[in-house]
Amino acid sequence: MTLKSLADALHIRKELAVLPHSAHIGILGGGATGVELAAELANKFQVTIYQGAPTILPTASSNFRHSVENCLKKRKINIIVNAHWDTPPKGVDYLIWCTGVKQELPPTDMSITTISGEVLVDKNLRVKTAENVFSLGDCAATFAPKIAQTAEQQARVVAINIIRVVERKPLVPFSFRCRGFLLSAGQFCGVGEINGFTFFGFFAWWLKRTIYLFKIVGLLPKWKLAWEYTKKVIFTTR
Repeated sequence: MTLKSLADALHIRKELAVLPHSAHIGILGGGATGVELAAELANKFQVTIYQGAPTILPTASSNFRHSVENCLKKRKINIIVNAHWDTPPKGVDYLIWCTGVKQELPPTDMSITTISGEVLVDKNLRVKTAENVFSLGDCAATFAPKIAQTAEQQARVVAINIIRVVERKPLVPFSFRCRGFLLSAGQFCGVGEINGFTFFGFFAWWLKRTIYLFKIVGLLPKWKLAWEYTKKVIFTTR
């Protein structure tokens, strides 16, 4: 089962609800999604992360990655790196696919795309061979990590450049600036890194949810989510 959308998440939750606590869950992919999912499921199931790369979270710093690995080990989560899954892993009762980025692009000139389907862009995020077309996020072939903050920064550059095209002004180049990483490592536990400083525990868990809360559009949805967070902190046994 893939985890790519809200519908996928709801379907997975429904199927996991009927599994016994002794079930072995396999997570294919050791990126942020796979790691956070594994940490949440470890409260109920035996969990193994299968990562095709030599390490989990390959775009993160080594300090951040080691802190996450320590949190996962404390939750008795197995991590298998350099894994290949031509066939389903043995002894796994339920598999969840959390790896890979798939671009949903219309039919286009293959000369401006990479093997993985990303669109080739210049330093200004303008599509090569297309003067007034821009690409950003997972669709753009850049060296920046494919995470939300990358797409957010790229969107601002593209918006500025569209205006500058209309005004016939020089375009602004894109340069990724990492604002830090925050990752949930299970119930009331998180790992964060800001300006090279790595921290973990309840504060990292709380900070991640607080930042996410402020990104929610609308006052009512914010209050509802804040109430859900508050109930979890008060009524959930640590």
